[in-house]
Amino acid sequence: EKLSSIENISVDGVIGGDMIDRGWVFDLAIRRLSEESWVVGRGYGIASENALALTGSRLSTVSNSKLGIFQIADFHNLYYELPMFYGWIGAVCFVSLVLIVVIKLIQAFAKALRNNNELASLYLGLTVAWVSFLVDEWKIALPRSSGVFALMMMWLGISYAALRLSGAKTTGSILERPGRRPSI
Repeated sequence: EKLSSIENISVDGVIGGDMIDRGWVFDLAIRRLSEESWVVGRGYGIASENALALTGSRLSTVSNSKLGIFQIADFHNLYYELPMFYGWIGAVCFVSLVLIVVIKLIQAFAKALRNNNELASLYLGLTVAWVSFLVDEWKIALPRSSGVFALMMMWLGISYAALRLSGAKTTGSILERPGRRPSI
């Protein structure tokens, strides 16, 4: 029986949530997105405020024709939740921050590989980490925990700092003071 369900997996089924048993939750998220314009989101805050943004109720209660009224913590999909927290513009900016760093890391990796630079492995590692973040399930921890969100922002900062290394001068000391001649 398991083999037959594996053979029936489709991209549409995974995106829609049907093949990963989240279709009904995704339907709730789509319904919630249609309830407001979401030009400006509700903001990200404490659990009760997040519940208000996600479900329209501080109690996190939603209704489903099959399951009745129940509580949910979130919609199990960061991309559905971003407009509710940050609005459409904020959601685009949030995803763009990560996409831009991925594109820049790929470019830096290619350049470092061509120049036989030891930073190539750093750029490759960061690229793999961010690509897996974009497609893997653990990114859903961002709206659930402000600590995970802060950690993600720190890694984003580390990635951008690493990208600055690709444009750094390779001669002279980084500890040189302006006006001093480098020692030989």
